[in-house]
Amino acid sequence: MIRTPSTYSDWISLFDMLKNHDSDEDVVAAMERGTIPWQSGVAERFTAKMIEAVNKRLDDASDRFKRNMAHANGESGLLQTLNAMRKSWLS
Repeated sequence: MIRTPSTYSDWISLFDMLKNHDSDEDVVAAMERGTIPWQSGVAERFTAKMIEAVNKRLDDASDRFKRNMAHANGESGLLQTLNAMRKSWLS
């Protein structure tokens, strides 16, 4: 189990884990329990790091989708590619 984040440093560690696809379920559970003091300076840096992590995940998913689409043949290949993307986001 991942420690519940309560400081900026704790959150940065979680964002790094999220970017690296490490223990997604545990990371999300820890994020749901987490808190952070919302003050000027921290809020801006926190938001920037969160956006960076989400954008990395979206870029990874987009790259994987493009690679899979390049190898997809016909309708069944397209469906397999779409199902693979759906599963990667739900797992």
